[in-house]
Amino acid sequence: MMDAYRTISGALAAMVVLSGCAATRDAPSCSLAIEHVAVVPMDGERILADQTVRIEGDRVLSVQRARAPGPRCARIVDGRGHFLAPGLIDAHVHVESDMFARVFTGQEAVIPFQDVLFAYLSNGVTGVRVMSGAPDILAFRDNGVALAPRLMVASPMLSGAPPIMPEPITRVVTDAQAAAAAVDEYADAGYDLIKLRENLSPEALRAVMEAAARRGLPVDGHLPRGGTDALAMGPRGVAHVDEISLRVDDTRTAAAWAERLRACRCYVASTLSVEDNVAAQLRDYDAVAARPETRFVHPLMRRALWERARNPYLAEGQDPAFFEALLETDKEVIRALRDAGVPILAGTDALIPMIAPGYSLHDELELLVEAGLTPYQALASATSTPASLFARFADAGLVAQGRRADLVLLERNPLEDVRALRQPSAVIVAGVYLDRAQLDQRMEVLAAGYTD
Repeated sequence: MMDAYRTISGALAAMVVLSGCAATRDAPSCSLAIEHVAVVPMDGERILADQTVRIEGDRVLSVQRARAPGPRCARIVDGRGHFLAPGLIDAHVHVESDMFARVFTGQEAVIPFQDVLFAYLSNGVTGVRVMSGAPDILAFRDNGVALAPRLMVASPMLSGAPPIMPEPITRVVTDAQAAAAAVDEYADAGYDLIKLRENLSPEALRAVMEAAARRGLPVDGHLPRGGTDALAMGPRGVAHVDEISLRVDDTRTAAAWAERLRACRCYVASTLSVEDNVAAQLRDYDAVAARPETRFVHPLMRRALWERARNPYLAEGQDPAFFEALLETDKEVIRALRDAGVPILAGTDALIPMIAPGYSLHDELELLVEAGLTPYQALASATSTPASLFARFADAGLVAQGRRADLVLLERNPLEDVRALRQPSAVIVAGVYLDRAQLDQRMEVLAAGYTD
């Protein structure tokens, strides 16, 4: 299987190199131009008609009227009838790692990250926030591979005792000294943020927050025990909207929670896909398992958690009606967060059972619209909002001069219907143009390589 992975990666790299060689003969002033395209800049709810977007290297060189003079470009794409929007960012995902393999399968694994992450690119997702990191994920983030989504990587999860998840995916810290030491270790390793579970003691939580502030790291995760009373010293980020939904009752409404979150300048990841998918697989596991996108999930993940015998949701004998009701409360909370001005991040919790990388973000955006967001607000939750919150994505999220050239070319206007974001005509990642045929071809090769 690894030989197949090397062949896939090598063939795509050669294709990009060859296209680059053809471009350098005439020494053009820019590498790519998309002409006569409608731009969705995401700096406001507007469309810029008949634009030419020029790209040099991994940056947007200019966005201007199509007939305005500009430098000659190596490759020109006719964008007539299309829309150009920022690449999407999934703000809550999980990624296979050697650590994951050792915990859930008992075996070491060398993960072909460029391959397992390609499903994101195929779906126009050019950035992901990995919410439980590992050393091999960090190494891949730093190795300079262009044809992969940009990664923001959280530390392994810090937990009280007993741990919510097995060690070393989770690290148990029971006192202030251990908590501060863990933060320093993860900061030295290069993690982008500190991830928390909900069962830290107040002493350990306070030490985490103080150490993270000293090291300049954001803190995100599950809502601490004590709810909003702990937010004064707890994380700015709430990893799942259902952390709030499960606490909504007659005494503290969704609006009251939203106001508390606004006051602490917190943001919330949506992960509506979790309730939607869990309910669906409890109703009819076979139908969900037969979805086409399942073919593109690495066999390690399918064997470890997705198959019926090891699926934790099926093993727990959960009631689908519970998750369906929770999803409706989630939507109520989303509306309250929107009304209070609390930043909402589109996140999927991808790779938990039946949530397929890349594909699930489109489901998430549609669920956000069902919850009451406009298409523009939903799209902002996966573009401009994460760019405004996280340094790793600060140069993405908009179509504008100087921004990173992570873009999607669409056949329809996503501000009218977010379903237009599915199956983009092309994806530009760090300035490299991949058309739909190239994306689909590689996905099919990957699926063939994943056949056991």
